[in-house]
Amino acid sequence: MIKKPKIKPNQTWATEGVRADVTLSKGHRSANHLDLFYDLLIVVAMASTGKSFRAKIHDLEEFRIGPLMSLFAFFMPLWFHSFGLNHLVNRFGDANQLYTMLFYFVSFLCLGVVVMNIERCASDDWLGGGQFQCFDFGIAYASSRFVLAVAWGICAYGTTTGKWFCTACSVRHAIAALLWLVTVLIQKYVTAFLIMWWMTIIVEFFSFVWTPPTPDYIPLDVHLFDERMGLITLIAIGETVAATLTAPLSEESQWSVYGSSFFIMATSFQMLLLYFQVGARIIKEGKHALRSSVIRGLGWSLLHIPLVYSILLVGNAGEILIVGHSPPQFIRAIYGYGVGSVFILSAVMQSLHDGGGSTKKRLSKRVRLLARWCAGAIIISLGLFVTEESGITSPIFTLLVSIVSTVEVMGIDIYGSARVGVKVEGELGEFVSPDAH
Repeated sequence: MIKKPKIKPNQTWATEGVRADVTLSKGHRSANHLDLFYDLLIVVAMASTGKSFRAKIHDLEEFRIGPLMSLFAFFMPLWFHSFGLNHLVNRFGDANQLYTMLFYFVSFLCLGVVVMNIERCASDDWLGGGQFQCFDFGIAYASSRFVLAVAWGICAYGTTTGKWFCTACSVRHAIAALLWLVTVLIQKYVTAFLIMWWMTIIVEFFSFVWTPPTPDYIPLDVHLFDERMGLITLIAIGETVAATLTAPLSEESQWSVYGSSFFIMATSFQMLLLYFQVGARIIKEGKHALRSSVIRGLGWSLLHIPLVYSILLVGNAGEILIVGHSPPQFIRAIYGYGVGSVFILSAVMQSLHDGGGSTKKRLSKRVRLLARWCAGAIIISLGLFVTEESGITSPIFTLLVSIVSTVEVMGIDIYGSARVGVKVEGELGEFVSPDAH
């Protein structure tokens, strides 16, 4: 006879039917060693996906949508798994409990097989043609989602709070596992396989958008969830840096490589400041979008999908700008679109947070967000219209993007968010506002 586990959520609602106040059952927690080890697998998975993408576009003379679709097709399953795992461990994560360690252990094994097969599965044209080799990838990924379904089922069985909510989440992951399993079983029928793959992504997306309207919904730990979203974003920026630093040097174009690498690194640093320092992450009580409303919180969470995807485009297109001899114009367009989208999306994400009080700033929040939109549009335009034929080489192009990024982030956003009357000569924390006002 198996003893029924006793599982307690990290947070519960303070009053039945009230969705504003929560009671901490175990206190706020930060990412633990199991979470960080899982992130290492995501790092390798994103690197494998990016490597396959670069191999597809490296020798292309004109733009094709297939490689971009391939990158997105493998990015989304990784995102769904990471998002689903974060939702589970946010509510029930306790690294000291045996079931949690077993859950992570089996998840590591399944995700490891997924990572090993990404490049082989992503090697074909995702607009059709060729024979896909995705069986091992699909079986391992479907198994990893089934593990999530079982974990939610154990929580539903062992907890006294949130049974219907946990059951709904378990069913959602079980359906996802079944869809992915059916997808890889029909891979020899190329058209049906592609339709099923994209249909599964669409179904998964709407399943995460829809929150089961159960009366025993368990609240998120906003601190932890925000931290996990930040770590995924940091991983994507790290992939950009890794692609930049590992670009091969050659005697003929050594200075060109150094120049492009330096300016892409500078732009990556501005993206880092934009997300973590300027105001896209607001933890203060009552200010974060996750605490403002369900719609705002959901919008903020889902905007990380195009944000992280855009950052991955920056790294992969940047690596080709570094090593390529006169790369085609569409590579610049992808790079400019990636950087510009990061600026625009961060402005949208920051606008979802509540205002940060009445403290007077050098520039108002509205002016700073408008400037960020303009900077994003300028960078996208540079990628579209600044060509090699006009005498603008890759190092100069990346320099122009870096200048626009630095002026907007360091000048308008960071300097503009300083409180009036506070000396700028002090440390960064003295004049950078921690809120979104």
